[in-house]
Amino acid sequence: MATSKKTTSKKTTSKTESQNLNLKLCIVEYVRQHNKLPDWKSPSALDYYLKPLKIAGVLNRKGYGLWVIDWDKWTSYYLKQLQKTRDRKVQKNTKGYNPIRGHGYQFKIKVPKINDWKRRKEILVKSKKAYTPLKGNAYRIIILGCKIWLVEDGLVVYFPRGRSYYGQTANESQAKALYDLRRVLLRLENVLRIRLRSKHGYMFTVDKQHYAEIENDLAKQCNNDKEKIKITGDDGQVWLVMDYSLSSDELEVTHAKRSLGDMQNVLSPFMNDLRNHKARTGETLVVTDLWKAIASLIEDRQHFADNLNSHVKAVQELAKGVNDLRKEQKRIWTRRS
Repeated sequence: MATSKKTTSKKTTSKTESQNLNLKLCIVEYVRQHNKLPDWKSPSALDYYLKPLKIAGVLNRKGYGLWVIDWDKWTSYYLKQLQKTRDRKVQKNTKGYNPIRGHGYQFKIKVPKINDWKRRKEILVKSKKAYTPLKGNAYRIIILGCKIWLVEDGLVVYFPRGRSYYGQTANESQAKALYDLRRVLLRLENVLRIRLRSKHGYMFTVDKQHYAEIENDLAKQCNNDKEKIKITGDDGQVWLVMDYSLSSDELEVTHAKRSLGDMQNVLSPFMNDLRNHKARTGETLVVTDLWKAIASLIEDRQHFADNLNSHVKAVQELAKGVNDLRKEQKRIWTRRS
């Protein structure tokens, strides 16, 4: 009887660890959006989740009812807690996909027709918002921690270097970043008293974005061997990096335009398939085996091609013999007639 209770307790603890981390993530997201703590029916229950965040320096009170997030400390705290639950999750779920960290975002915002946009300085002065003059008749302001450049043909929004967005996929990470971009643009509209939306909504492009798979096994092996891996594409830009960032081994895609697709459609399916191969077949698949399989396939294809060429040559010779026979037959019939 006692053994049964003990086993149940262990299962509950394993499940609770994952739920606690998800709840803390929800709290951090809420504070980021509203700069205040969420309202819970039970203050003691809320304090249970807030206390470790306060101790870790993630949550900081800046005034009466005003709370802010220390993103560097939150990232460190999140990764440590994630590491504690990761092994259990992988054991229970053979897929065990690692979270994707989106970061390094830069957006270009197309500004609709705004009166006096060429006189952006006057708009800033009128708004009484602090700004910094830049070269080329550009100006820089800061909104919700983001640097915003007011340039001739629109806006450029730079997300803070330490700000990361976590998701199970690159698309999910980007969706969270776009949610924050919308908050930044809404605040900017209120501060400058302008309208940036067209009838189709905000018109923007993602100029830069990086996505990293956290605790990637291949990156961990390279870091343990002290190997620096950077892969350059045909366009001369580095698109794949294996490094150690924010206390985690990361496989990161860095191409300015294609990183989302590289992670979502290339790396994630490939790495997840490698990870699940042993669970499906009972065999450990390594890169050397892949090269051997590819080499064998190439050899088979070459052998097939050689045989095909010899068959084609034989058919051609046979066709030539048939044509010669027809000509000889025609010559004989011509003589008889």
